Amino acid sequence: MDCNELKHREKIYLDYLNELTQTINQAQIAFKTQVLTDENEAQNLKQLNDLHQLLLAKHNL
Repeated sequence: MDCNELKHREKIYLDYLNELTQTINQAQIAFKTQVLTDENEAQNLKQLNDLHQLLLAKHNL
């Protein structure tokens, strides 16, 4: 493996790590801002499902 290939792999891993970090931050913000009341249950469940789908998509990178 040469130096250029190592640099290329490093960039791929760093890009992947940055995407995961952004996704985790987005999930943390969503959880912190959710209002846990009966009226918001449907919206909270939708938001959780959206975050779940986003995390699954990142898993397949």
